[in-house]
Amino acid sequence: MAELAGLLRVTPGGLTRIIDRTVDRGWIQRDRPAENRREVYAVLTAAGHDLLRSARQTYSRVLKEMISGQLNDGDLSALLGVSQKLMEGLDPDPGSSCGK
Repeated sequence: MAELAGLLRVTPGGLTRIIDRTVDRGWIQRDRPAENRREVYAVLTAAGHDLLRSARQTYSRVLKEMISGQLNDGDLSALLGVSQKLMEGLDPDPGSSCGK
């Protein structure tokens, strides 16, 4: 949870409130590993995965609608290349699940 708060640039207390709301909605559950009960993980539920999938589809559609008329094929190719470099910089471990 502390790592997530840092990534989101919110305080631990702010993250707790965000997580509380998403737990109440059934999108996330808290998980504490048996070997270290001080750690808390936020884990997507099946409903959370469904919501994320739906949000990605909507986001992708809106993004495509917004840029498709503004950029030609060369521009889109350049944008893809830059985006991939940015994602690699955010997630230096290509085997991780970040961004998937």
